[in-house]
Amino acid sequence: MFRKILLLTAIIFFPFAAYAQAGSPERNLREFYEWYTTYPESNIPTKDKEILRFIEPQLIQNFQEDEKNGDGEICCLGYDYFLNLQDMDPTVIRNNIYISSSLYLHDKAVNFIAIHPFDERMHYVLALSRKTKEQWKILKTVPISSSHRKWTGEKDYVHATKPPQQVVREFYAWIYKSNNKNPFLETTAKDFVISDSIDSFKTSFGGGCVATFKCECCFTTNFYIKKPKKDWVDNMTLSVPLYSFDQAVVAVSSKKGGLEAVFVILQRDEKVWKIVDIVNAK
Repeated sequence: MFRKILLLTAIIFFPFAAYAQAGSPERNLREFYEWYTTYPESNIPTKDKEILRFIEPQLIQNFQEDEKNGDGEICCLGYDYFLNLQDMDPTVIRNNIYISSSLYLHDKAVNFIAIHPFDERMHYVLALSRKTKEQWKILKTVPISSSHRKWTGEKDYVHATKPPQQVVREFYAWIYKSNNKNPFLETTAKDFVISDSIDSFKTSFGGGCVATFKCECCFTTNFYIKKPKKDWVDNMTLSVPLYSFDQAVVAVSSKKGGLEAVFVILQRDEKVWKIVDIVNAK
């Protein structure tokens, strides 16, 4: 029964009008999006000092450097960094944003931002925040592929053949046991990673983020995948998942082994959870 309660509480979403606890990641995100969507679409107001109330200074600095070096463009994006959308009326967006409850890991937290405008899709962003003193601020966001599922409150994830935590645990055990210098070259990679992500995992395994635009490193997060040590795998702690319909995220940490704590993003592929991306919790 306790497990069922945890699962149910992990899918709660707050519309803008709903209450969010003071000093919480949800509260900061709600206030940020209320403020941000008053600006024209695809225009990040980097020169407005008000943005520093909500966002880490380093992210703002990255935006500003990208604007200087890229003819005013940020990360060469064809969509809005915070909304994973383009060509949308800000009023429509503001009235159709839902912010999930938080999944915590040390001084970090992640939240799903689900945007359901007038089309058939759900558009997702995963926001990573950090607590500084008594205030939460956004470190970065990660765009997640949109879903054709309507906002109906369905909870089909319970019918998956394995829970997300089990998939994540088996994924890291598979990487550890692989004799291949790059395990993502193996055909078995498709058992754990969604097909659209395998190529990027192949090219970035074990490396760091090298990008023309600084903000690319803010969301090109699977560059942080490295081969874990046995101690790290054996001592992994995995959180209860945070769900967003056909999306889920699991916090992973370990007391041993030297690898950073991470948030693993998964997506439902038919009745199987598969990994889409990995967010380094720093």
